[in-house]
Amino acid sequence: GTLDNTGGTIQALNGSTVNVGTGVLSNLSGTTLTGGTYNVISGTVQAALNIGGTVVQNNANVMLDGANSVFSAFDSLANNAGHFTLAGGRIFSTVANLSNSGAVAIAGASSALQVNGQFTQNSGSTMLYGGTLQTTAGSIVNGGVIGGTGTIVGNLTNNGGTLQVGASPDSLHITGNFVQSGGLILLEVDPDGLGGFITD
Repeated sequence: GTLDNTGGTIQALNGSTVNVGTGVLSNLSGTTLTGGTYNVISGTVQAALNIGGTVVQNNANVMLDGANSVFSAFDSLANNAGHFTLAGGRIFSTVANLSNSGAVAIAGASSALQVNGQFTQNSGSTMLYGGTLQTTAGSIVNGGVIGGTGTIVGNLTNNGGTLQVGASPDSLHITGNFVQSGGLILLEVDPDGLGGFITD
């Protein structure tokens, strides 16, 4: 038989392994994860989700929470058009370039998205909540929003998106060259009590 997870949630928790056999998940069409929610949440013990295939294109909702959260099918991710969240100290490394037109969230000081190549965003959002976005070939933002609080490691070029500095409050660090050739830079400002303003 088959399993249709559209509108549902498949979840692997600390110390558990969830196995969905090859060809069973109808939401895995070729190398595209078409829908549903997939959460892998670990603590000190590994949590693992196996869906019997490889995901290159994500159109679903995926959360990897915890350093020991394992979703091996997702390791080949190259295009995100869904929701992808890293939290709880999870470090996710891509095989090569990664493009985003969905929503990426990196939460927690020890959580990181490491792109072995170039990160390109044409729409959607990439938000840091204390986490790190690291690339080996820089980040190109053609649309959408990127920023928050945390660190972007590598060169960043904003061609037509919005760079959001801070997220009530705190700062955004860029450890590389920054080029603003279009788009916007959004700064949060507060009165300093002396007739001026404080910016992140």
